[in-house]
Amino acid sequence: MDDRGQLKWFLGIDFQHQPDGSYCMSQERYVNAILSKFNMTDCNPAATPTDTNTRLLTASAEKQENNQDTQFPYCQAAGCFIYLMTGTRPDISWTVSKLSQFLEKPNTTYVQATKRLLHYLKGTKHYILKYSAKPKDELTMFTDSDWTSDIEDRRLASGYLTTLGTAPISWNTCKQATVVLSSCEVEYLGLTDAVKETLYLRNILGALGKTLNGKTPVYCDNQGTIALASNTSSQQSHETY
Repeated sequence: MDDRGQLKWFLGIDFQHQPDGSYCMSQERYVNAILSKFNMTDCNPAATPTDTNTRLLTASAEKQENNQDTQFPYCQAAGCFIYLMTGTRPDISWTVSKLSQFLEKPNTTYVQATKRLLHYLKGTKHYILKYSAKPKDELTMFTDSDWTSDIEDRRLASGYLTTLGTAPISWNTCKQATVVLSSCEVEYLGLTDAVKETLYLRNILGALGKTLNGKTPVYCDNQGTIALASNTSSQQSHETY
């Protein structure tokens, strides 16, 4: 091993060491490379990663055959988005998860949604993650779920984001395998994944010698789910395992 000084570049991610001891992570160079790869360098920026009025559905065989955008390297674009999302961009997590569900037969709408995301990246390529030198040992989890967005198989999408201090350290968006019958069930499944991730991160931080300040708050916006989780926790606290 040899000491090469301050970390500046690692696997497509720029690291900048600030005078106050904090570190900034950025993938601006990687975004520029993506835009150049798909001939979108001079595109106009977009304010959001996806258009809320666009409904992404599976194309029929006839429409797929007549698709004029079949030559667009959709799978390559999705792969680039996944790496970017995993590294420093939790803001595109839901969009990338949605686009990744149709890698085999992307229709024209999905190609347009991919280009829309490239427009968004053009305007937000300067986004960074900043981690302070001495973050407060406060682990916080946020979770949410979407019950009605997929009208084809009715399987929900859920996601979570975890922060340590003020910066995100873990995030995920996925499509659940279970079809549920109420918004409470939707949020409860999402909350389950979030709590599992919270316990995992607490164990890691404990192994690293971090002393967390009490319990980890998990934020959920469904009152039925909160009541159900609180009631379950209260019942279990009176049992011995």
